[in-house]
Amino acid sequence: MKNSPVLCQFLHFVVDETLGGNGERIKEYTIGTKVLGRKSDFDPQLDAIVRIHAGRLRRALNEFYSGEGKSDTMRISIPKGGYKPNFASNNYSGSLPSPLPDTHTPDKLKKPVLAVMPFRSVSQDSSHNSFGEEVGEFASTELACFQELSVISYSSCVNAANKFKDISDISSSLGAEYILTGSIFVDRKNLRMLLQLSRCDSGRQLWSHTFTHKISNGSLFEFQEEAINLIAGAIGSYYGAIYRDAIETSRNGTSADQEIYSVIFWYDQFIKQLNKDTFDKACASVEDTVRKDPEYALAWAVLSELYSMGVGMNFERLNDQRETAIILAHKAIKIDPKCQHAYQALARSCFLARNKEGVVSASEQCFALNPRAAGFSARVGTFLIYAGEFERGASILKKSLKSNPYFPWASSLALSLYHYHRNEFHLSEEWAERTDMPQFPWVCMIKAASLAQLGQMERAKKEIEQLLILKPDITVLGKPYIGSFILDENLVDDIIVGLEKTGLVTNTNPVLVSN
Repeated sequence: MKNSPVLCQFLHFVVDETLGGNGERIKEYTIGTKVLGRKSDFDPQLDAIVRIHAGRLRRALNEFYSGEGKSDTMRISIPKGGYKPNFASNNYSGSLPSPLPDTHTPDKLKKPVLAVMPFRSVSQDSSHNSFGEEVGEFASTELACFQELSVISYSSCVNAANKFKDISDISSSLGAEYILTGSIFVDRKNLRMLLQLSRCDSGRQLWSHTFTHKISNGSLFEFQEEAINLIAGAIGSYYGAIYRDAIETSRNGTSADQEIYSVIFWYDQFIKQLNKDTFDKACASVEDTVRKDPEYALAWAVLSELYSMGVGMNFERLNDQRETAIILAHKAIKIDPKCQHAYQALARSCFLARNKEGVVSASEQCFALNPRAAGFSARVGTFLIYAGEFERGASILKKSLKSNPYFPWASSLALSLYHYHRNEFHLSEEWAERTDMPQFPWVCMIKAASLAQLGQMERAKKEIEQLLILKPDITVLGKPYIGSFILDENLVDDIIVGLEKTGLVTNTNPVLVSN
């Protein structure tokens, strides 16, 4: 098939259309005019060219999967009677993660165990005792929504608090690894709430925060809501205090259950380093995890994202890596429809296919599962900005950063793009600088364009020099390269305007889906 450009174009077209959410709209006329060069007066009833090439393609695919493609992860077929391709697992004994007999390891599914204790009042005024109890119970309920945590029932925590006084005895009786405690102070004017998250084994404090509320300032409900939002964002989900501690203990090898965190550890490592060596190590680790535990939705979702990011950076691991990424995202959702990371992975794989509708839909589903999950909210906001939904994305992203300032560098880049879109070039350059990723070509590009728009040509040209070191062929790739991570073509054009002010001349051909 590789020797037939027509069949390759036919296959790429129907696959890209399907991954882009347009599979049901693939018709003979569309293929004839967009792939086979027929004019607008093409009549499929009179000209069988599409059906002829479809038959050739079906035979070529069968031959490919019987020989050279036998070890591919996935099998693509085009059923007779239509042109929408089917994607199915290609059963073989190759490198695709597949279940290993009798090696299921329940520990892989173990989660950090958190106990939320009743918040105690330490003031003589007992009128707000119920408020502390409500916040503690509400916090426990909300944190239980995070799939990454196992939260002990609040009633068990209340019983343990009544039975034991020492924190170590309480945590031991509950089997908790982390414990959240709180104290309420009330005077005539203010209500103060002090929160602390600690490790149970060492007593080390991981996070603390003090809230102050003026009693005269209306209802306590808004204060309670603010407190819960911050607790959920600061403790739960990715980049929360427990997540960061788990990553640190895994990195240092100080956790007895460090393999529990291997999936998120390697995902985190690749996000930070973005190099081929870390990509291969991360993929190998997660592939090993899904072999041992084929029902681990989070691992399938992470593997999908790794494959997607690998495609974006030209890190090839599979022949059909892009298609496999979207299949694995759907697999994770099928295993666990409430897995936020699965919808995040689906959004990223739709992004690769330049399917804006798919990106927005998957992102909104991810957000709806748990709006308080600051880590996921940050990525949802990031994806929406990259997809051109600037105001919606920025609103979600900025709100998530208020509850948890720890977030991936890509979110800083998204806010840089948001401000560039609004012609706020000082803020655009500032947020690009905050990514702290000078080795990433896109960061240099946005900084150069922003500085040029500000008239700071000397600094802009230094960024261009660095960009040409990192991406020597940027002038050839031009618009298709910039558009590979920005779905809004107007923004792509605006960035090119900034780059051209530095004297950099780039290819301005239309953005195409990368193969």
